Amino acid sequence: FTAGESLVSFRERWSAFLRDDDMLATWGHFAIGLAELDHIALPTTRVDVRRAATELAGERTGGQEAYLARLDLPEPPALGEGRGGERIAQLVAIVAQMATTAG
Repeated sequence: FTAGESLVSFRERWSAFLRDDDMLATWGHFAIGLAELDHIALPTTRVDVRRAATELAGERTGGQEAYLARLDLPEPPALGEGRGGERIAQLVAIVAQMATTAG
């Protein structure tokens, strides 16, 4: 934590990173709620992949890991360091499978 950056610094870097036409995809609303509490700018276009998966499945999906297993998909290679890299790779795999199923 001592080596982390300040919230102000993160907000500035994040705002510089965002583009007007970006879309935010999340698994649920928890992360969005935290970002909003900290006044972090978020794209207007947002997709709750968990909600879409629930509608597609016709029932609750559980967490990303559970839904990935339910789809009988292998654990994808991480797209970054740590748990964040693992979670984003899972989300990408789920969205790719949903796009294939819907298409």
